[in-house]
Amino acid sequence: DDVPKPSIGQWIPQNASDPQWKEKLNLALLSIYDYKRILKVTSVSTQVMQGGTNYKMTFNAVLVLVRQECQIEFNIKFYGQDHFSKNDVSISYYECKIQFVVEREKGSPPNPAGSTKSG
Repeated sequence: DDVPKPSIGQWIPQNASDPQWKEKLNLALLSIYDYKRILKVTSVSTQVMQGGTNYKMTFNAVLVLVRQECQIEFNIKFYGQDHFSKNDVSISYYECKIQFVVEREKGSPPNPAGSTKSG
């Protein structure tokens, strides 16, 4: 009984390996017609508000168009219940950081100014 109740508005880190987060994430993405293949949820925080719960998730996914794995961070806000009609989900921040850089085309870049190679 000594566990402090999270205060309203405070972000609480969660165990990202819990399978429920991947399910929630899939449903949220589907609700906005986003069909990324999620490889792994890497971090989850939840924030309890009076109107419902907000989720902040970071995950690794495959981008179909470029066939690269990338890490995506975004906040999901669920209004009211945790069910997923489009009106109940708002994704407020969405960024993809490409982790794998496509190899540079053959032919090395010019030397930076001031460096000369003899030989």
